[in-house]
Amino acid sequence: MEDTWLIPVIDLGATYTRRGFVAVRVSQGRFIGTPYLFYPKRPKKIKNPTKFVQGHPKESVTDLKAILKKTVENLKFLYQKVKKKYRYPLIKTIGISAPGAWLEEGIPYKGTVPNMPDLENFKLAEEVSRMMGSGWSAVANNDGVANVLAMAHYLLANIEKFPAAKEALKESGKIAGFIPGTGFGAGSFYIKESQVIPIPGPQQFFDIIVGEGEGRICPHCLTAEDLATGEGLKHQAERNIILANKFSKEKLTGEFIGSLTEHKDESIKEAARALYRKAGEALAQTMILTYEGGAEGESKKAVVNDPPRLEAGFWKWVKGTKVFILGGWLTSKSAKRYTLSVLEKTLKDKGYDFVIILADEIPVVTKLLAKDAAGLIGAALLLPPTAMRSLE
Repeated sequence: MEDTWLIPVIDLGATYTRRGFVAVRVSQGRFIGTPYLFYPKRPKKIKNPTKFVQGHPKESVTDLKAILKKTVENLKFLYQKVKKKYRYPLIKTIGISAPGAWLEEGIPYKGTVPNMPDLENFKLAEEVSRMMGSGWSAVANNDGVANVLAMAHYLLANIEKFPAAKEALKESGKIAGFIPGTGFGAGSFYIKESQVIPIPGPQQFFDIIVGEGEGRICPHCLTAEDLATGEGLKHQAERNIILANKFSKEKLTGEFIGSLTEHKDESIKEAARALYRKAGEALAQTMILTYEGGAEGESKKAVVNDPPRLEAGFWKWVKGTKVFILGGWLTSKSAKRYTLSVLEKTLKDKGYDFVIILADEIPVVTKLLAKDAAGLIGAALLLPPTAMRSLE
């Protein structure tokens, strides 16, 4: 028997927060078909209230208490409105997408929420449940994980269109996705009974060490965060003699650097393309370490590595991954031309045959991204299907 349920969801970002209701179909304890944003049809962004924090690099950060109060009050109002207007059952479990590497005990790993310091040692799911009232529960996970989870779900729902991925999943049953933007959004999953399930523990890919150098998050180490994100590209460009002499720091955003790959000045064009090629090499190394399960006898994680069992657990879960979804700025024309070509060549030269799928090749995902709804859909899919329970 199939049932359609409405799941309340929150996508908590460092600057904006979204909320709404996602419709999912469940059969025999499993998600089936394609979930979709039910209400509102296009998510409304709520600007996060901010507060001054002396000593913080950005000075002004999200006021977590204020945005949660505003979001929960609004969600309660919408819950009653949707319950009254529509016939579908609503459940009293909220899916939450949020920054941070989330530990099993419900708090983010220390140092993984620099732009939202109030989340340190904060049990987000537990607090939102309390604020919603009696009978409510919640599930929280990283925003990158939630976004990639939605993409991986749609990939699996359309797997017949991707025969190479289908064969690779028969072998390992694992998917990882990289969706770099300002930071290195990512997620890793295993397939069980045709369901895409996030690996347990504080999974993070941003801190995987791919080389030596002066990175932003770890002395003498370079990571995917340093080489393949908007902030990372900006940091490198500011230290590039050609680009730094031609453009101001304010001008050198990730998007602007992408436009420079086709600049009429040969030296500028080559400097920008070199950064894009370095990103491709970094992504290839990140994939290789993921597939190999790290490097024997040494740590390959710059932040989420203490106690050592956390890092060991991460590598154990991701080892053997051969299917990778790439999204974020990697689907741009410049990235396809200068980053992905180097990525594919590096993997080929080193003897790796991974299945790489661009997010914009997966049915429905392009529309999802256009609506800025991937985080909300992914937040709903964080709930185990067994959590489906009616309000009544």
